[in-house]
Amino acid sequence: AWTVMGSTDVLVRDPWFPWFAGDPIAAAPMALLGALMLVNVWISSRVRTRPEALGAFLLIGSGTMMAYVAAHPLVLAAGWWICCAPLLVGTWDEVGAHRSIKGQVIVACTAMTLLALLPMIAPATEAVHWALAALFVLAVALRHGLFPLHGWLIGAFEHGPLLRITLLFNGQLALLLVARSKTLLPLAIATPVLEVICVLACLASLIAGVRAFAERKPRRVIAYVLVSVS
Repeated sequence: AWTVMGSTDVLVRDPWFPWFAGDPIAAAPMALLGALMLVNVWISSRVRTRPEALGAFLLIGSGTMMAYVAAHPLVLAAGWWICCAPLLVGTWDEVGAHRSIKGQVIVACTAMTLLALLPMIAPATEAVHWALAALFVLAVALRHGLFPLHGWLIGAFEHGPLLRITLLFNGQLALLLVARSKTLLPLAIATPVLEVICVLACLASLIAGVRAFAERKPRRVIAYVLVSVS
């Protein structure tokens, strides 16, 4: 079972569903995500959003919650793909923008999948350990929009369906990945990898916060503020 942030608490596994488990890390974010889903559904009903938007909310929410209660890295990776599905097949205002955005989302999900698969198919050598570290940093930086890999998130807020992008972003799956780092990475490299991510996060917060002051498009302002705060 996973250890929760180095404490004595462990994931509580259901014997009938050994691939899923619960712990304190998942409880609060899942409650907040459920509340956000209800708000989005209510807003959609008020503005008469197309029916497929409701299905997108359910996919994003179910995929995110699946990741939070995953007791196996492959389940975690599957949750990433499921919650990103509406973004990958959705409509966009600007054809030229969506290809780059979708491409970077696919790269992030692929990095998460390889992070789950590599320890199962490759020997535990130093090269494999550093490959896991690179995949981990790439997955976190892309999924959360850390500088300099924040472009897809800004573009998604500008050109994509705003409610769906907001729900997807607030799933905070990159933060979940950081919380699970000790179960996904060898202990010898977990600490230096987290130090790299910490530097990237601080840099992204500073750059995005300053950039928001110069931005004039409301959607892009929202994106920069969210990236900076998160």
